[in-house]
This record gives sequence, structure tokens and C-alpha cells, in this order.
Amino acid sequence: MLKRVQMLKRLKVRCFQDVLDLEPGDRWEEELYRHIDRSDLFLLFWSRAAKGSAWVMREVKYALRRQGERAGGLPEVVPVVLEGPPIPAPPPELQHLHFNDQILSFLRS
Repeated sequence: MLKRVQMLKRLKVRCFQDVLDLEPGDRWEEELYRHIDRSDLFLLFWSRAAKGSAWVMREVKYALRRQGERAGGLPEVVPVVLEGPPIPAPPPELQHLHFNDQILSFLRS
């Protein structure tokens, strides 16, 4: 995941990544939600670890709720698959999103 964030930063794309951007003493939960509220795009870095993380699921569910509340449906939620094939199956609440990644499949074949 950090390799992808590194590329975004090199391309001058403003992004927030908790382990890189939170400072000691920050109210981390409030900061996470504040950044989601201000975002146009929510990249869901998807792996077995993400699937098993209660916090990843809380964040993406929050982003989806925000998307439904805003005109234009922001933030856009885009899965970025980090492992597979096979891709870790998304939970029911995310099955409306396309998780297949042609480039990852090509690289692994």
C-alpha cells in the first residue's frame, strides 16, 4: 500500500494516509473521518488483512454513507486490489463495487 501512496505523492496528488500523516497526540478517529468528509476519492486498498480489519470496514462504510448523502456521490470509493488472484472476496456491503483488477491478474499470470 505504501508503494501506491508513494506514487500518488510523486504525482503531486494530495492524499491522506493515517500512518504517514497522523501526529502523536492527534485525535486519530476524528482525523480519519474529517479527511473522508473532505475527500473526492477514497482508495480502498484491498487485501486479506484489509478484509479482516474492523477499522478498514468502518472507514469504507463511513465513506459509502457520505457518498450517499452528497450530491454527486463523493467520495468515490475505488478498490485497489493488493493481492491475488484469487482476490479476497468483498463482504456483502461492498459487493456492488467491482474488485477485479486486470493488471494484477496479468502480472500474476
